[in-house]
Amino acid sequence: MLVVVYFATVGYLALHFGLDSIAHYFNVARLADQPFETLIESLLLRFKPVNLDVLPLYIVLMAVFPPILWIMLRRPGLTILESLALYFAAREFGWNLSAYPQGSWYFNPFCWQFLFCFGAWTALGGSIQLRPIIVSRWLIPLCTVYLVFGLIMTLAGSFETIGGLIPRWMYELFNPNDKTNLAPYRVLHFSVIALLVARLIPKGCKGMEWLLWDPLVKCG
Repeated sequence: MLVVVYFATVGYLALHFGLDSIAHYFNVARLADQPFETLIESLLLRFKPVNLDVLPLYIVLMAVFPPILWIMLRRPGLTILESLALYFAAREFGWNLSAYPQGSWYFNPFCWQFLFCFGAWTALGGSIQLRPIIVSRWLIPLCTVYLVFGLIMTLAGSFETIGGLIPRWMYELFNPNDKTNLAPYRVLHFSVIALLVARLIPKGCKGMEWLLWDPLVKCG
């Protein structure tokens, strides 16, 4: 349904304002040339309109989550290890799902599933095992250093003057930024932020009861 609304919105803007190029920009022009095939491929989660790349990922992960949750409730450690093994195997062997009309999924589900499973593992008791790390006196300085380093490397990828100050071998480790296969440093970046939040915002914090934060709390 969301895809149909997306098609209709882009099509309306293109027709009403005479912006034919917008259909090509948002990758929906193929719908006018091959409507049935495009709609079928959309239902198969293989068509990739601009900014809807993440939708197929959510659908697939939510579809396979019930059996994963069933196993994780019984064998949490084994489940997260299997998820990690799949993550590394997908990166090593180039596993991904094909897209239409060409290419592969922008968000590789075989890699991004690890972040999903890691969040579930943490919510189901993994946070208790991470407690020694969360309360460590080294957590805040180490996380701060990593975040500053991440900021520098991100800026280096956008500004040549900054990139030129960084050793080439180090620059090439982080640029171009591998979002498709969820590069390990992106997993580490997420983990660092999660650990800092757990440390700085304790469970039961009164401030999180404000209505302003209610949408954030509901999102987990």
